[in-house]
Amino acid sequence: MSILKIETPRAFAPLLKPSRYKGAYGGRGSGKSHFFAEKLVEDCLEEKGMLAVCIREVQKSLMQSSKRLLEAKIAELGVGSLFKVFEREIETPGDGVIIFVGMQDQHMFADFGVENGIPVIRVSEARNGFTATLMSTMAHEMCHLRQESLGDRGHHSAAFKRMAQRVCRAHGFDLKTF
Repeated sequence: MSILKIETPRAFAPLLKPSRYKGAYGGRGSGKSHFFAEKLVEDCLEEKGMLAVCIREVQKSLMQSSKRLLEAKIAELGVGSLFKVFEREIETPGDGVIIFVGMQDQHMFADFGVENGIPVIRVSEARNGFTATLMSTMAHEMCHLRQESLGDRGHHSAAFKRMAQRVCRAHGFDLKTF
């Protein structure tokens, strides 16, 4: 149930349905950033304490991030009193936070880790030209995050390989390239 009354363009309506993965493709000016910014503000209001990370492939400064757009959407939607905007992050209702990072390293394919208590997966879109490869890479890095959360620090341990087999079987990924 939506708290805010945000008009959603028909093209983005399928993204309002629950789904494990969501993505949008379109050229400049197609409204993707505005849709996802409004959706993130709404999600932060619905799920108190939400932790989110906004990732951009190249972000040399916060001026190149989505932070300014999020600040504008928070104001436009009239919920500014519920968020605290700081220089490097935005605090959300219920002690959540939105951080902004860039992948910066042009040679990076993918990595995982925890930044400020938030599980983060970075995938270089320039190195992942196809959706299937991107989804497989994300699933691979999610397995690493899960193993790390269980205390398994082995990069491709036996436990990781068992999890990878289950994930590949469930989602139709090729285990050899996973």
